[in-house]
Amino acid sequence: MSYQPNPNYDNTDLGVYVAKELQKISDEFRANQVESIEFKVWHVEPDKPRQGLMYYADGSDWNPLSGGEGLYRHTGSAWVKVG
Repeated sequence: MSYQPNPNYDNTDLGVYVAKELQKISDEFRANQVESIEFKVWHVEPDKPRQGLMYYADGSDWNPLSGGEGLYRHTGSAWVKVG
């Protein structure tokens, strides 16, 4: 995404400024459809995983649930293999 905030905020109407910036962000998301996502391959379990985060395990050094290599999401209490 190539969004850059407008640095010329003149401190007069914060609501209008924020609305314009949010519209610019929305336009960028629409214009740049995501074709793929590349995940870093992790060889150790991440510190302090949180619910909703996703990681790609290498399957040997880090092998969640003995499920092998693949993409895993954290439920807040456990890893679940995606797909």
